[in-house]
Amino acid sequence: AAHPTLMNTIMLGGSPSLVSARSTDGGDTFTQFAAGLHVDTHVIAYAPSDPNILYFGSDGGIWRSSDQGQSWTSRNNSQYHATQFQSITLHPTDREFMLGGTQDNGTEYKLPDGSWVRTDGGDGGYALIDQNATDTTNVTQYHTYFNNTTQFRFARPFSAGAPGGGWAGFC
Repeated sequence: AAHPTLMNTIMLGGSPSLVSARSTDGGDTFTQFAAGLHVDTHVIAYAPSDPNILYFGSDGGIWRSSDQGQSWTSRNNSQYHATQFQSITLHPTDREFMLGGTQDNGTEYKLPDGSWVRTDGGDGGYALIDQNATDTTNVTQYHTYFNNTTQFRFARPFSAGAPGGGWAGFC
């Protein structure tokens, strides 16, 4: 994000090695200010009412800074939940039967009561429910995920009736 009035001031967000940083020399050098922020930046924006106020949005939610990004306060609370789906798949006959891979929040499964539960950890990815399934009990499902041990894997459950358990990993 470019500062609205100081043309050489730039805020940058990115990856684990550089979560958030500020440059005051047009990008030649950066000073990191990442305490408490979550990686995988999606947006950095200056408040139109005050260029000292910044907002930072990532996979982990929203943060606010009132000192040009030197310190951050989480805006996340019990009413706000940030989950970025990478993919979502629906059962062929029951459109409320869903499975979704999420960024940083694993693979989520929608329960019949409408709530979501994490069925597997890691960085979720592509999810798939066999579109030839004839019921909601015997369903072949797959999901991909990324982690530090194997980098990329896929898994499938032994039974659709056991969300949260029964995933078998394959390379």
